Amino acid sequence: MRVDLVTKEYPPEIYGGAGVHVAELVKALRRDIEVVVHAFGAPRSEAGTRSYPVPGELASANPALQTLGVDVAIAADVAGADIVHSHTWYANFAGRTAQLLHGIPHVVTAHSLSRCARGRRSSSAGATGCPPGSNAMPVSPRTPSSP
Repeated sequence: MRVDLVTKEYPPEIYGGAGVHVAELVKALRRDIEVVVHAFGAPRSEAGTRSYPVPGELASANPALQTLGVDVAIAADVAGADIVHSHTWYANFAGRTAQLLHGIPHVVTAHSLSRCARGRRSSSAGATGCPPGSNAMPVSPRTPSSP
């Protein structure tokens, strides 16, 4: 059994809870099964870990296109895995694309989709609609006219 984990955050490039979660998950899973980590960013020396910088052709592109470029490279490299498990929205496109390309199950751990999540909160409610210091995105009730 080989599980390929796809993540933007992985040591030493960790800036939040998702990276800590993935690092601990990999350590636990590797006791029993083969795990290959596909991580955004600079090269890493850890065995079973592959790193993916932004493709050179996208160096001056906006960050969303850079993310998709990394995701496409990762999706191609997942060949041979039994399961692909993506962490955060950054890596989800790679996981879903790998699922479609290679015919394998895809597991998603979204972590946080909130624009008010730790590390992304605003200093004023006016900028994002989130209260200062908030860790949760406000929810608006749906009305019959809402989509």
